[in-house]
Amino acid sequence: MRTSKGFIFTTDAIFAFYLITIMLSVLLLLSYSPKIYTEQSQTLAKDILNAMNNIKMSDLANDSRFPFSANLVYMKRNSVSSWSMFLHTPEHNNSLVSVYPRDASLLWNSGPGLGGSGFTVDSSPIVYNGKVVITSKNGTYLIDENTGHQFWYLPIPAISTPAVSNGRLFIGSTNNIFYSIDEAGNIVWNQTFSGPIISSPVVHNGKVFFGSMNGNVYALDQYTGNITWFFTPPSGNISSSPAVSDNKVFVVSNNAVLYALDEDTYGLLWSFNTSYDPTLRTDVPFDPSPAVANKTVYFGYTDLFYAINTTNGSLIWAIPAAEVYMYTSSPVIDNGIVYVGSSYGLVVINATNGLILRYSDIGSTIVATPLVANDSVITVTMNGLLTVRYKSNWSTIWSYNMGSRVFSSPVLVNGRIYVITEDGNLFVFGNCSLWDENMSAMDTISAFWLIGKNSLNVSESLCAQALGKEMLDSMVPSNYGSELVIKSAGIPGLSCSGSPSDESSVYTNDCNKTKYQRILIRDSKYISRVVQEGSTIYYAQNPLQFELRIWN
Repeated sequence: MRTSKGFIFTTDAIFAFYLITIMLSVLLLLSYSPKIYTEQSQTLAKDILNAMNNIKMSDLANDSRFPFSANLVYMKRNSVSSWSMFLHTPEHNNSLVSVYPRDASLLWNSGPGLGGSGFTVDSSPIVYNGKVVITSKNGTYLIDENTGHQFWYLPIPAISTPAVSNGRLFIGSTNNIFYSIDEAGNIVWNQTFSGPIISSPVVHNGKVFFGSMNGNVYALDQYTGNITWFFTPPSGNISSSPAVSDNKVFVVSNNAVLYALDEDTYGLLWSFNTSYDPTLRTDVPFDPSPAVANKTVYFGYTDLFYAINTTNGSLIWAIPAAEVYMYTSSPVIDNGIVYVGSSYGLVVINATNGLILRYSDIGSTIVATPLVANDSVITVTMNGLLTVRYKSNWSTIWSYNMGSRVFSSPVLVNGRIYVITEDGNLFVFGNCSLWDENMSAMDTISAFWLIGKNSLNVSESLCAQALGKEMLDSMVPSNYGSELVIKSAGIPGLSCSGSPSDESSVYTNDCNKTKYQRILIRDSKYISRVVQEGSTIYYAQNPLQFELRIWN
C-alpha cells in the first residue's frame, strides 16, 4: 500500500508542479507590456512542452482529466502484445483475456495481392515487435504493424503459419525446406526434407515441432537446426500443427490418428485411432489441429469431434456430426466451453460432457479457428465474413465482409484484429494502439503523427490530433490561441479538419487563425527522442522538430 500511495503522490506532484508553473506564466502574461508578454508567452510554451516531455503515458492511467490517454493505457495493459505462433500458444488454445475493437473500424488494409501474381495465402499472420509476418505460395513478407510498409521479401513459399522465438522466425515451406530466419531477413540455418511442410511449427523448450507430408513428426533444435528426434507413424502424412502440453506432443495424421509423444525422447506414449472415412475429407489446405486444456486433448475430424484423456489416450466423449455439417476448424476452449467451426457455421459444446449447447447456422464453412476474447467470440467464415458476437446471447456486435475466401485464423494483438484473405489482403481492425506506456506524452504524439504520415490511411494522424488536443486543452488557458506543430522534411501534416495537408499542425484551437493577426509566438525547437537510430517502430530520415505556438 505504501508503494501505491507513493506512486500516486509522485504522479500528482508532477502535474501540480507543471500546472502551477503554467498558471504563474499566465498571470505574468496578463500584467506585462507587449514585449514582456511575448517573452512570457515563450516561457509558457516552453513550460507546457517541458511538461508534455516529462509526463509519461502511464502517469495518466487513472486521471479523469485525460480520458483519451487513460483509455490508451487501459488497452495496452489489457491486450496481448504479440502473437508468436499458430493459435497463439503451444497448447493451441485461442482464448484470450484481451480488449478488442468494439466496432468495424478498419485501421488499414494492404490491398489484394501484396506480392503480385500468384499471391495466395492459407496461413495466419504472426505479429511481434511491431511487425507482421505473412507467408504465401508466392513467398514470405515482413511488414510494419502500423503502416503496412514492407521491410523485406524472401522467395520462401509456404502454406503453414510461421512461429517466432528469441528474434528468430521459423518457417516450414512447400519446397521441402525448413528455415530459421533473423529479423533482417537473413537465413540462419535450414534443413531439407523429403516432403512439403504444411504443418505450422510450434516452438517450446528450445525445440521446434512440426509434421511433414513425408509422414514424419520432427523436433529440431531451435538454435542449430539439428534434428533432435523424429517419429514415423505407421501410416499417414502430417498437415496439422502439433500441440504441446505437459511434456507431451499431440499430433493428428491425415488418416485421423491422434498420437501422443514424449517431448524429450519422442517415445510413443499412446495413440487413438478414429477410423475415419477418407472420402469425407474436406477440400482445405490443411487438417484441423488439436487443442489441449485441463488434461484433455480436443479435436474434430470430418463427422466426429473428440475429447481424449491426455494421460492414457482414453476416450472421454465423442460427438457425431449432424447430416448437414462436418467439423472443419481447430477448436478453442474457453471456461469449460468448446467452440469449433463446421461446414455450416459454429458449434458450441460443453467441454466436460460433450453436450452441444449451440449450433449457429452462419451459412458458410468456418475453416479459420474461432477466437474468444473476454465476453465475445470472433469468427471468420470461408467466404470472408468476420463477425464479433457476445458469448452470452450470441447477438452480433459488429461484422465486416472482406469479400474473398479466408483460411487464415484471426489474430488479436494490442487491441487490433488481423485477418488475411486468400488473395493476400491483410485487414487490420481497431484504432490507436499504445506500444510503450513509459513513453512521454510528447513522444507518443510524435510517434502517432509520424506513423500516420507513412500509413495507408490517416487513422494514426487522428490519434496524434486527439492526444495533442487533450494535452493542450488541459494546459493552455481557454482564452488563448494555441497550435502544436511538428515539422519534418518532406512529410505533410494535418489541416484542422484532420485531413492530410502541406501544413504540419497536429492540433490548434483556432482553425481560422483569426488571432494570428495580433501576435504569434514560436517556441524554441524540441527534438524528439523517439526517432532514433535502430528504432524498430518508427522510421524517419530526419529528426522531428516541434513548435508550440501561443497567442492572444
